[in-house]
Amino acid sequence: LIGSIVIAGWVLMAIVMANALAFIGWTLYYWEDRIIKCSQPRFLVMLCSGTIIMSSAIVTIGIDDDNSSLEAADKACMATPWLISMGFITSFSALFSKIWRINKIFQNPSFRRITVTEADVLVPFLILFTLNFALLLTWTLYDPLRYERLRVDKSNPLVTYGTCRFEK
Repeated sequence: LIGSIVIAGWVLMAIVMANALAFIGWTLYYWEDRIIKCSQPRFLVMLCSGTIIMSSAIVTIGIDDDNSSLEAADKACMATPWLISMGFITSFSALFSKIWRINKIFQNPSFRRITVTEADVLVPFLILFTLNFALLLTWTLYDPLRYERLRVDKSNPLVTYGTCRFEK
């Protein structure tokens, strides 16, 4: 049963990644189109890239001491929050930057033409990315997740489950 769940996760991950890559390809192909330029194609690519990073965490979630070494399971435990968090921040900050840019345009009281460059809206991405990276790095260095196999029933040593846990 567990093996079929892992395979189903990989299939879903492949579907998500294939769609994200197709959208990146479509965006790159139509990059010079007026509508795509107005849609801020760099942020569209960032959004798809974040989705790819997030979905790749399915691979690390499927690693345990049955199909890998205990050391690999430990690394997978800590890689999962990195992939999910960094992928989410990449996608979220792309959306946030797009909305922030639109907000700056519509909050202009004089309704004069203003220029909001992509460099202006990359600041929130860099701030969010840096804070997230620092938090994850601190967590990884101070108290990383470790893979541990636990008994479900103390009287039966054959019924166990694996989980990621903190040491401290």
